[in-house]
Parts: sequence; C-alpha cells; structure tokens
Amino acid sequence: IYTRGGREIGWSYVATGKEGHGTPSGTYRITEKIEDKFSNRYGWIEDEWGNVTNGDAKPSTPVPPGERYMPAPMPFWMRLTSYGIGMHAGVIPKPGEAASHGCIRLPKALAPILFHAVEVGTPVTIKH
Repeated sequence: IYTRGGREIGWSYVATGKEGHGTPSGTYRITEKIEDKFSNRYGWIEDEWGNVTNGDAKPSTPVPPGERYMPAPMPFWMRLTSYGIGMHAGVIPKPGEAASHGCIRLPKALAPILFHAVEVGTPVTIKH
C-alpha cells in the first residue's frame, strides 16, 4: 500500500526476499536513488547466445569458458539499508510470493513512477 500524507494513494503486488534472504520488517528511509543500477552481489551466467546456464550466480561463481557473468539489473533503485536492501523494478514471478535476495521488487510500470515521486529521506515501512 502506498500512502501520501497518511492517505492511501495506491497499492501493488511486490516480490520480497525468499527463504534465507528475507526482507526485514521495519521503518527505513530512502538513502540513495540510482535510475540505472546493477547488482554487485547477484546475477546470472549466460552462454554466447544469451541462454541462461546459471540463474543464481554471484560475481565469485566460476564462469565456464565461452560464457559470461551478467550482474542483475535493478532499475529505479531506491536503497533502504546500508547492507543492500532496496526497492527496484524487477520480475514478480508469482505476485505476493517471495522471489528476491531481500530486495522489494516492484512492477516494471510502477517503479519509475514511484522513483520520481519520492526523494532521498522518504520514509518506507515494511510490514509482513
């Protein structure tokens, strides 16, 4: 649920952290905004034709010859914690179900609207 001035102004499905990478409840403030960010922790490995051969890779994952590591895109990034939790546009495979490494994935159409509507310092409350 999205609010402004204590009034509900909208809602959307999101994807949050899967088991072992839970999204922490609490009250935060947006501390950083980057429109075109890529993860420095997670991504995938793909072959020369762009076929994903490992969909859950890290920069330290060994890359087979002829393949490459691709960092996960996190467009319209809004940082909430110092340890890498934030909100950004992303795939929501099953609305309402956990799917991320801890971030809050927003619908691709909503993320740029929210990104441009908030400022660094905007409060964000995460409730489970």
